[in-house]
Amino acid sequence: MLKKIPGFLTFVLALSLTTLTHAQVTTSAINGTVTGTKGEPLQGATVTAVHLPSGTKYTTLSKKGGVFNMPGLRAGGPYTVTVNFVGYKPQVTDNITLALGE
Repeated sequence: MLKKIPGFLTFVLALSLTTLTHAQVTTSAINGTVTGTKGEPLQGATVTAVHLPSGTKYTTLSKKGGVFNMPGLRAGGPYTVTVNFVGYKPQVTDNITLALGE
């Protein structure tokens, strides 16, 4: 009986740490799909988000299906998001605000 208690306590501690790490979300993300004028997905488009108060710049490329993901962004805003793709004019969206964990 005594040997089983330390194992059980280790399990409870590990479970508690897992729960605590999920509860401490401190960032946001921007996800989306880049499409062309005819609605076709654009793979390889450059997506840049700039957090205006700090000047922090985040950049990613759209993947297969035009899908992009920018995790780890500062919560709040405003952000300006620019999408660039060869043969298209840059598309800019201003005044984006991100909620914590969004």
